Amino acid sequence: MSQSSFGLSSISIGNISGLRHGICMEVTPYVVGGIAGGSYSHGYYVFIRKTTAVRLSKEQLELMQDLVANERERIKIRKQEIIDEGARQGKTIPLAPILENLDKLKAEHQGDEVYIAEIERQKKELIEMYGAHIPVDEAYKIVKKFEGGHGST
Repeated sequence: MSQSSFGLSSISIGNISGLRHGICMEVTPYVVGGIAGGSYSHGYYVFIRKTTAVRLSKEQLELMQDLVANERERIKIRKQEIIDEGARQGKTIPLAPILENLDKLKAEHQGDEVYIAEIERQKKELIEMYGAHIPVDEAYKIVKKFEGGHGST
């Protein structure tokens, strides 16, 4: 095991449960700070490198898919725990950066009056509902709505 720049462990493993022919898999933790006013998000980067031609059996592929699905679910649960804790603490997110991003979308869709009108409606609604700051749990509900169907966690 080696230490990453965050002081967390990373592991490099060769020949994991039947992976052969020079496969190297590295699992490195990561931490992203600043979410919910000081809380953090974490997960793992998984890097797989091959040094020679490799064929995975159907079972090996299914195992890898299961591992990825389980990790995504774990991250989803942890993310919700962080948001819930921030909400209990009354954490908020400034609305200004969100409105700036909506303005950038408007600029990218110049000439599409229907799209621009919808963005303006959404901006007005956000300002009326939340003022200058939006509670983290409400912001996360909005993010989840936009992530829906895209496989994001």
